[in-house]
Amino acid sequence: GKEVLTYFGILGGATILFVAISGLDPWDSAFYSVSASTTAGLQQESLAGLNGGAHAILIILMFIGGCGFSTAGGLKIFRLLHLKDAISFFNKVKRAELSEHTKKEVIATMIIIVSFPVISVVTGAHLAVTEEVSFEDAFFEAVGVITTGGLSAGVIDIDTDSGTKMVLGFLMIFGRLEIIAIIYIFVPKLS
Repeated sequence: GKEVLTYFGILGGATILFVAISGLDPWDSAFYSVSASTTAGLQQESLAGLNGGAHAILIILMFIGGCGFSTAGGLKIFRLLHLKDAISFFNKVKRAELSEHTKKEVIATMIIIVSFPVISVVTGAHLAVTEEVSFEDAFFEAVGVITTGGLSAGVIDIDTDSGTKMVLGFLMIFGRLEIIAIIYIFVPKLS
């Protein structure tokens, strides 16, 4: 209940904002908002021409993703709900009151919240240089890859070098496994 209501609240608010600032037809705007939040990746044309605010809304929706029980990529709504516990995590007394499971969830949430944007910035910087496009479009593309959101500004194409495509393929897998599973493979004591 709470997770689904939060999801629809975020999606509804973001859709209204996106309709207002994107300059697209309202139905197209709603379509892109849903596509970003469900990480379905459906689009009718390159999203390179959108203004910065419109890109930011879609980026946030891709970073958040869907509900925990869905196959959507991104952070997931249940992890956003764990952020209230993250505040307690930094207080020694309140942290002692948290269960071990909650502590692990907060750590996983913080790792993902930090990892997604950092990886997207590094990947976006690489794409901006190698594909000779603006950082904004490259960052948008990188977010679409790591969150498995699939929305594109048309940066990656047939001419993108093979090494970059291999790294992007790895990042897609990395994003689908929610990053934390891969970290647990290499650092089992965190699991």
